Amino acid sequence: MRRGRIERLADRAGLGEVAAVHGPRMGPLVGFVAGVAVSLAATALWLSFGAPRDTGPGRIIWPLVGLSLAAVCLGLAIATVLDRGRRIAVCRGGLLHVRRSRVEAVPWSEVRHLRRRARTVYELDADDGPSITWNEELRGHRELFDEIERRVTPLLLEWVRERLTAGDHVAFDGLVVTAAGLTAEGSRDPLPWDQVESVTFSRLGEAQVLRQGHPEPWFAGLVPDQAVFRTLMHDLLARPAER
Repeated sequence: MRRGRIERLADRAGLGEVAAVHGPRMGPLVGFVAGVAVSLAATALWLSFGAPRDTGPGRIIWPLVGLSLAAVCLGLAIATVLDRGRRIAVCRGGLLHVRRSRVEAVPWSEVRHLRRRARTVYELDADDGPSITWNEELRGHRELFDEIERRVTPLLLEWVRERLTAGDHVAFDGLVVTAAGLTAEGSRDPLPWDQVESVTFSRLGEAQVLRQGHPEPWFAGLVPDQAVFRTLMHDLLARPAER
């Protein structure tokens, strides 16, 4: 898909200037096509040289395995070809997602959660809108995540602080933050701020909350909006008098 069409779609959606466009990599398609060829070649070699000497169930099992692998690779290759036109564009006013016949526009102010599910799996949730996921098959997948995080973190942080100031709670999936402390899914007792020993993060952003006097984590798990959560925890734990 040409950049000119992306720019027209972004302008029509009111997202403004397009800063960057991310599309699928060629590597997965090449790999799937190669998988079809290798599976068929291996099956043909087995039928020519291995099958005549095999008097057991392998005469049937190994060709079925080879053909099954070829079918799986072929299906993945077809799906990848159909998805070649997918584009995720970072615009001045939001994110534009074009996939096949679907066009989704998400203003930055409507982004509610940004998640990193695994090392190279990402997800964006919008208010009453789409959920957009991508992984390493998209060119510049990490740069896309970093750019979105940079743009939405100030907005989400402002929204979170307003809710806490108003006496409301903010949910980071299984972990809930209130002005009084933390509550977690699967934990009966809330954790007041004055009993929080520390909040640390792994390389993938998994949060680990320790309770004073307890060696085992009170909470451990991935949280969305990691930059927002880190900043919020730093502020709340550094200013006990204001809590």
